[in-house]
Amino acid sequence: MKRSVLFTLFSVFFGFLFACKEKEFRHDETVYVASMDTTIEVKISYPDKWSKNDKIIIWSDPPLSHKFTTDFDSIVSKRDIALYPLLRRKLLDAGYINIEYIGRNDSVLYMNRKYSASDSNTKATDLESLIHYIKSIKGLKKKKIILIGVSEGGTINIKVASKRQRDIAALVQLSCGSISGKNFVAYQNENIHFFNFLVRHFDSDFFDKTVNKVSTLDSYHTADIDGVIQFFKENVEPIEDFIYKYCSMDPVYYHIDSYLRNRWRLEGVESKDFFKNDFNLYYKYFAGYITPQQITIRTVKFENFFPSIKCPVLAVNGTMDDHVDCYPNVERMEQLLNEGGNFNFDKIIVEGFNHGLLDWSRDNYLEENNLVLKIIDWINKQ
Repeated sequence: MKRSVLFTLFSVFFGFLFACKEKEFRHDETVYVASMDTTIEVKISYPDKWSKNDKIIIWSDPPLSHKFTTDFDSIVSKRDIALYPLLRRKLLDAGYINIEYIGRNDSVLYMNRKYSASDSNTKATDLESLIHYIKSIKGLKKKKIILIGVSEGGTINIKVASKRQRDIAALVQLSCGSISGKNFVAYQNENIHFFNFLVRHFDSDFFDKTVNKVSTLDSYHTADIDGVIQFFKENVEPIEDFIYKYCSMDPVYYHIDSYLRNRWRLEGVESKDFFKNDFNLYYKYFAGYITPQQITIRTVKFENFFPSIKCPVLAVNGTMDDHVDCYPNVERMEQLLNEGGNFNFDKIIVEGFNHGLLDWSRDNYLEENNLVLKIIDWINKQ
């Protein structure tokens, strides 16, 4: 990185981080930091008073999509969000600065199809650049860094923490996984995709007019869960298998494209009419969800990272999480940390809570607030 770029970024970031001492009120700033050959967006949220100034909270992914929501109470009644923005607000109330890695806007082409280049690998690289940058600032390099990851953010956390052990004081893994590959996908399919697919096509007549026409090469599927499972086995699993057979993106996309083009040539008139004789629509239906991000999620090997982590780790998981299988996941995380000699592991398992760490069956957020306070209490002790 050129010295002039470093100096510019140093001046901007340093100025923003210490502006809170003069302003003494809650506010947000957005800055841009160089990372490899791109620029990443970073949001800094200041508390009314930076009273907990021995630590810095860094979110490895935004706690609420890519939006900057400061007025949590105005949207909490909609029950369409997760617990994470509430935790962010309570951390600000407690006097912690929150730094959120927002991401990059790069794209990449595979088989002439454009995808976002952002996945857990690029995000880990960007987060590492951000941490390196913070540690280069005289007034900040001795601060303890607490990494908080949400879902995929936990994978980003461990990739960074396993390499920068001296810089990370603790990890908070919120609804984060430690089991990947086919077991991970099978659990999600059973709890999310099978159900959603069946709901969308629940009417038998509609099911017959759609599901059994998307491919004339497979068997007839009944409008029930058995039919949906059979559809996945014949139409989805063969495509996903390419992810596990090949070690890089190019051959994965090459073989998926070849496989679907061959199927397209063999499809009957009914299916081709259904997709308006457009192979691109056919491809999007069967493989559009296989992004670089989804590939890295499915192929990450957690055993390569967790045993190298030496800092304290807190895992928070809900028993009704339809993305992460709660108990096996927490047990695996603890096992992998122990294998590396790290026994500083704590867990909070909340009965009835979902992937967003909420329980929508409740009429209020009392239980959720208690969970937030437990997490903050753990952070205070690090």
